[in-house]
Amino acid sequence: MTHIPAVLGASSPLTKIVPGLMIWTLVFFAITFYVLKRFAFGPIQKIIDERQEHIRRSFEDAEAAREQSRELLEEQRVLLGEARGQAEQIIAEARHTRDALDLRMREETEAERQRRLEETRREIAAETARARRGGRAHRRGGIARRRPRARLRPRPRADRRGNRIARLLAARGVGIAVAHRIYAEALFGAAKDADRLAEVHEAFGDFAVALERSPELRSVLRNPQLDPSAKAEILADIAGEDEPLFKNFLLVVAEKGRAGELDEIAREFERLMAHEERLLEVELTTARELTDAEAQAIVAQIEKAAGRKVEATRTVDPGIVGGIVLTAGSYRADASLRGRLERLRQELVRS
Repeated sequence: MTHIPAVLGASSPLTKIVPGLMIWTLVFFAITFYVLKRFAFGPIQKIIDERQEHIRRSFEDAEAAREQSRELLEEQRVLLGEARGQAEQIIAEARHTRDALDLRMREETEAERQRRLEETRREIAAETARARRGGRAHRRGGIARRRPRARLRPRPRADRRGNRIARLLAARGVGIAVAHRIYAEALFGAAKDADRLAEVHEAFGDFAVALERSPELRSVLRNPQLDPSAKAEILADIAGEDEPLFKNFLLVVAEKGRAGELDEIAREFERLMAHEERLLEVELTTARELTDAEAQAIVAQIEKAAGRKVEATRTVDPGIVGGIVLTAGSYRADASLRGRLERLRQELVRS
């Protein structure tokens, strides 16, 4: 162990201080620093400064663009508000115009309907008066003893004197259903004024049943080649003399060329009677036949909810799978299993 200090104390070229080498090292470092500062640091600093300036300008441009976007957004909101206000004003004006037109059309239609109704009532009354005077007794008696022959025409004339109401309805664009309602209301009003509403209702009901059970009679009444007077003779023969008011009504309808529409007029008359008697006609559709007890229970619930007397017809449709479908006029309540599945399918499609 005695040789270690001697080795540590001995001089080494690596640890020996050489003043000349140190001086040259410092000179080389100074020259290198000067060269870097003179030729490298300047361009590098310039590049850094330019980069910082570019970044600063980019920030300023972005801020200006954001401010411009904010102004444009505000202007767009103002324009949208003005457009919305104008649209609401246009919609309000259009609704007002539509309501005014609808009101005027309803008033004109109602006035025209009342005029035709009064005209039909007067014609029924005139026909009744003529029948009472016996002006047609002999001719009608002859008709009752023999079956009239149908007189065929090659083509019906569109301008018959007895077809004024049909031409007015066509000219005014009123639907055929309105004409049916006009004739039904005319008979209803005349029967009510004469205090024979029940008798006329019974006669019309019997006629409607006979018309439904006789396809041949319907074909004859709907034949466009058969003269209206021939149809009137057939209807007079069928109606008989039991209810003169109803018979005269049939004659007026035939003379107006509406004999083929008596089944539709009968349905309109039944609706008027149902309204007069506060009778609600409903149709119950089920997948299986209901028992009388089940039908009575359902009808009782409907009467309790509607506060009116209910006349129900029952229909079986296995396609609804289960449940019940209630139809009253234009109202339809679908509580069937098929309806529920269809609504579920639509909800799944929308979602």
